[in-house]
Amino acid sequence: RGSKDGLTMTAYNMPHFIAQSIVNKTKFSVDTFEPLGNWGADPAVLIVPKDSKFKNVADLVAFAKENPGKVTINGAGLYVGHHIATLQLQKATGVKMSYIPEKGGTEAIQNVLGGKVINVSGVLRELGCESVALGFVAGETGAWLERGLAAQGLRTDFIHLAEGMTRINVKIKAGTETELNGAGPSIPESAMQQLEAQLDTLQPDDILVLAGSIPKSLSQSTYERLLAGLEGHGVRAVVDATQDLLVNVLPYHPFLIKPNDHELGEIVGRELKTDEEITAAARALQEKGARNVLVSMAGNGALLVDEHGEVHRIGCPKGKVVNSVGAGDS
Repeated sequence: RGSKDGLTMTAYNMPHFIAQSIVNKTKFSVDTFEPLGNWGADPAVLIVPKDSKFKNVADLVAFAKENPGKVTINGAGLYVGHHIATLQLQKATGVKMSYIPEKGGTEAIQNVLGGKVINVSGVLRELGCESVALGFVAGETGAWLERGLAAQGLRTDFIHLAEGMTRINVKIKAGTETELNGAGPSIPESAMQQLEAQLDTLQPDDILVLAGSIPKSLSQSTYERLLAGLEGHGVRAVVDATQDLLVNVLPYHPFLIKPNDHELGEIVGRELKTDEEITAAARALQEKGARNVLVSMAGNGALLVDEHGEVHRIGCPKGKVVNSVGAGDS
């Protein structure tokens, strides 16, 4: 009940307060103020998919002890709660982990919940191209994903499922990179019909990107089904998928397909080592119906065989890999 001078009382996040007073050499410290009470809790939680090999914290710590400095944890910036929790975990267990600060919570979330649709939308936004991300979300993780994407300015029109949880995918960088991908929710036929209704609103020359694997609850002919429903609508389809999932859509003449060189080799049944071999394999897919074939080759760049038969080749700038999430989609 003091005067309204704005200086009588303050509320602040304790990790930020402590770290700033130490790192930034401020005129205040933890001894300058008297805490009156704790009016909220902001727990830092370690989460992994249900099928992760880490079943508890002890499993993670054991792995970290065997691979010092190779386990990475990311969070929303330096000297925040996530960072301090990581330091506390290291001190309590005697292990060494690498903390990767992001610009904020949104970027940290994206590294956990990233997927092809999200990566494509993010890159299109950076290129100044408006897009709408479609798909299915479920549970609190689905709501979390939507909030994170909205904070990034990405437009979405997801179908909300009544049961299940949107999956969480984790990448572990420990010498070699390991992916831990969750199973995701089951998608009923009614939800698929909702998606088809959304696609029916597409106009001639709109571009539809179909990217990634198909959930186990859906038929592996799902991409075929969607393109068959759009046949004659003048929609240009881009398909980024592997093996039969990609080959089976070729009769619908997708505008662009994007296998990588290893996936292309699996499709044609041989290892592709040279640009000439990659070009010949790409032309084979054009003969089956693809209009343009873009082959990504990781650090070796990419090769495009366009619908006019021209071959375009581009290299890749060299640099140090920090995080490979979304690299192929980009």
